[in-house]
Amino acid sequence: MIPVEIGEPSPKIALFKPVMNEEELRANLDLLQEVREIAHIKEYAAKARVARKYGQKVIHRGFKVKDLVLRKTTLGAEKNKLTPKWEGPFRITERVGKGAYHLEHPNSRRIPHTWNAGNLRRHQFFEQVE
Repeated sequence: MIPVEIGEPSPKIALFKPVMNEEELRANLDLLQEVREIAHIKEYAAKARVARKYGQKVIHRGFKVKDLVLRKTTLGAEKNKLTPKWEGPFRITERVGKGAYHLEHPNSRRIPHTWNAGNLRRHQFFEQVE
């Protein structure tokens, strides 16, 4: 016994017209560039939203040449709960790129490598009241 589904063609096959199919494929091909442009615009908008959201939480630390700063203690130093978290003050001698700085000790001795602004903080002066 043969099922009816095998003997009868499906509506998809019965209604297929090759000429009309070719025309619709060409029309879809023409619209493809427009669909890509819309997707590109949506992608750009999503990236802009993410960048704006991220940018709200960023703390901009800009220092000028000759500012006094403190730097985080390095990993080479022994650390326990009583060691200071910051050392310094140091003077900024040069800005190198975005957020990188050359430092020197107050006695004009230069520190060999650059320091990122994330590892620096502005030195606060407190005057003693007598």
